[in-house]
Amino acid sequence: MVAVMNCQRPRNKSASHPFSPDTWRLLVVLCFLLSSICLLPGDGFAQTVDLEFYDDESGEPVSARFQWKMGEKRVSRPRGLLWSGEWWLADPQFTLLPRGGDFEFLVQRGPEFVDIRGGFTMEKNAKDVVEVEIPRSTDMHAENWYSADHYTSVAPDQAIRWQRADAIDVLCVDAKGALGAMSESSEGAAESKNKPAAPKSKKKQEALIESSDPSLVGYQIQVSSTTGNSQNGCVLIHQLPADTADSAEQVDAPSSASKNLFEQLEEMPIQTDRLAELKDPWARDVPILLATKGIRAVQILSASHRPQSDEPLVLRPASDKSGIFASMQRTIGKERKLFPVYAPFTQEDRIRFKGPKAAGELTEQVYWRMLEAGLRLAPTASSGFGQADTYLGYNRTYFYSESPPDAQAWLNAVSLGHTTATNGPLLRTLINGLPPGSNQTSSVGSPIDLDIAVSLTVREPVDYLDVIFNGETLYSAKLEDHYKRGEFPPLQIEESGWLVVRVVTAHDKGHRFATTAPFYFEFDNRPRISKEAVEFMQQWLEQSEKAIAETPQKANYEPWIEKAKSFWSEQMQAANAP
Repeated sequence: MVAVMNCQRPRNKSASHPFSPDTWRLLVVLCFLLSSICLLPGDGFAQTVDLEFYDDESGEPVSARFQWKMGEKRVSRPRGLLWSGEWWLADPQFTLLPRGGDFEFLVQRGPEFVDIRGGFTMEKNAKDVVEVEIPRSTDMHAENWYSADHYTSVAPDQAIRWQRADAIDVLCVDAKGALGAMSESSEGAAESKNKPAAPKSKKKQEALIESSDPSLVGYQIQVSSTTGNSQNGCVLIHQLPADTADSAEQVDAPSSASKNLFEQLEEMPIQTDRLAELKDPWARDVPILLATKGIRAVQILSASHRPQSDEPLVLRPASDKSGIFASMQRTIGKERKLFPVYAPFTQEDRIRFKGPKAAGELTEQVYWRMLEAGLRLAPTASSGFGQADTYLGYNRTYFYSESPPDAQAWLNAVSLGHTTATNGPLLRTLINGLPPGSNQTSSVGSPIDLDIAVSLTVREPVDYLDVIFNGETLYSAKLEDHYKRGEFPPLQIEESGWLVVRVVTAHDKGHRFATTAPFYFEFDNRPRISKEAVEFMQQWLEQSEKAIAETPQKANYEPWIEKAKSFWSEQMQAANAP
């Protein structure tokens, strides 16, 4: 038999039944015959356990991520199951043939569902079923928030299976597909497409059919993405399928295939079927890319942010005259690469950006400098699944939509800045009844009162909750102190600027947090532009120009560098804050 422990309502199908004496005699004969067969060379009973996964509330079958915590060396992975690192993609039902012993496992379905830890003890010749019922912790859809992972390199046919397992509504898939070291079962890639053998029981047949309910498996939307200029400021360009784009607003333009990245970005402001997103916001070409005015989003959580520990930030020596402040480490498979950080931070910043949180904190600070320089950019997140040591949806964007989304609704929401980026806490915020990205106006002398409504779901301890205005702390409190208070203190905005609400966890191996996109405030119709931030971008551009001058591509860059100089000069002339 199988002894099940710590699982959601496990079930043992064996039971005792009364039999007549004649029936017993017949059973004895059958058992003798079966035992004789089993004693033949090469034959024997194989102990099996069927694992079945269900949504706790509806009872519908669902897939999930499955990880062995103990006993995995005594189990062969079933044919057809996808896997990545330590995770199996658990189909709604599959059969294991484990050797005897104790087994413990972890089941996850993303941050909106409760983690399930369970296990069983396998005894000789046992056959049984273990049901795992997965409760929901939060229904983000009910609050008009929908999830997205903005980059994976896994092929679409595999990606959709992982996408359902973590209930991700929108997934951006690299158009080149399967660039990472993704693996299927040892029988080969084609095996995953084979249908499982028809189960004998109606119960098992139902378990093989996964729910199509979006609240359980997400809206299963996929968007094709291409990358450009990956060495010196990677940009993702997300392209909507032709049948989902707003055809009435399409602008006739030459094919982008013959255009370089900068030319494509210059056309982005008039495009309604494409979205350009900055993937490495600290890289060399960033001030040139931003000057095209085509970038609408910035990934502040990406492949450097990982479940076990973030990739390190490697500071350059103070004597380094290259203009490179540090290097961002990325591990792709067994290969480690260092990507230079050209953002011109000072020597004093070396004290700030140290330790396991450094990479995340630096990325967030770079993003804030962009906001201070007068740019309106949505914060987004991607897992880099297929290349990074992570799983799909670890870093994810939540976007606000008052109607069930499609690809166009996702693109519109990101373009308008209706987003929250997270790799842990589920943060939902409205200010004065409006979502992130909103622009609230007034006149000088008439402050804007803030009515901040925050809902928060966390799996791990949170250090503090912040309200940041123009890069400075407007309100900060330990989470338990904030909830004891029961509400925010009276807060007002008296000048133009941007505001984000964020929560930072106590996770000590990386920067695990959630942040809203900016809420914008304008007085007398003058958006905030900081001179100091624009100077930061101009210094960055100078260092980039020097580095580009040493490359064979310098002639191609010259017109774009000049345009960038003009753009940042105009920003400086329009600056209205220190």
